[in-house]
Amino acid sequence: MLLIDTVDWKIIGTCNLRCLHCYGPPKTERALPPKLLLEIIEKFKDLKVKTVVLTGGEPLLVPSIGEVMRILHEANMAIALSTNTSFFSRFEGEIGKYVSSLNIPLDGSTSEIHARSRADRNTFFSCLEVLRHYKTRPSEKPRLLRVGTVYSEATSGDFLAIARLLQPFMDVINTWKIYELIDYEFQQELRQPILHETSTFEAEMAELLQKSDFGSKIMIAPASARDKAYFMVNPKGLAVIPTDLDGVTHEVVVGDILKDSLDELVAWWLEKINAENYRENHQQHYSKMNLL
Repeated sequence: MLLIDTVDWKIIGTCNLRCLHCYGPPKTERALPPKLLLEIIEKFKDLKVKTVVLTGGEPLLVPSIGEVMRILHEANMAIALSTNTSFFSRFEGEIGKYVSSLNIPLDGSTSEIHARSRADRNTFFSCLEVLRHYKTRPSEKPRLLRVGTVYSEATSGDFLAIARLLQPFMDVINTWKIYELIDYEFQQELRQPILHETSTFEAEMAELLQKSDFGSKIMIAPASARDKAYFMVNPKGLAVIPTDLDGVTHEVVVGDILKDSLDELVAWWLEKINAENYRENHQQHYSKMNLL
């Protein structure tokens, strides 16, 4: 039986950025009150979850995020924090204490290219600053550090240049995960300018694997491999499976983690999930160093 060893918890929709490629919930969705967040963690315990991916929105904007991370850590669940790096310095202490995998984005070899899809240049520099921080303080680095890049019309043709930019940090980067852009059900009108031709993704990834030195550190995530690939909990506490429906990914609800029977919720999830995609999207990175 497929086990829910990894949960992607979109704990908040609120974000300081408005990235065109965003895979997150509407920015109007706030985090639940601390009491309910802690109840969700109890549900994760009951499910015997091993790794919780804290994402959003920007998870570091959750008012009680320090307490959430502490309690997850004390419950022996590995924390993978996906953050846009804007607030890294503010939470450096908590990240050092509680986070097992730090997942940070870089979407271009220059701040101008990065801003084509992120509508923001500052996080280009803050991402590099995080990498420099751990380059000079390797003992402080979380067990895993992952750089994520979204392939889209905005980044097409730039991947060998990004590889050269990341080259000095190869010793601190455990995984470079490259996501093919998915047309998500939220903010579709903003995403239209960066939608890409599907054939270009495979060709550029083949060239990257051949010509860069990152080798097995590169994890390629085509859109098709992420269809029905998650146990995801959204800011409302609903368990959802992002599912491709006629070329647009929608959040298919399988239950309410706070209200529904966990046995029934898991059964519904098993009926709808693509087991191979679920395993592939988590094992290559989080199984390293026994996070799974």
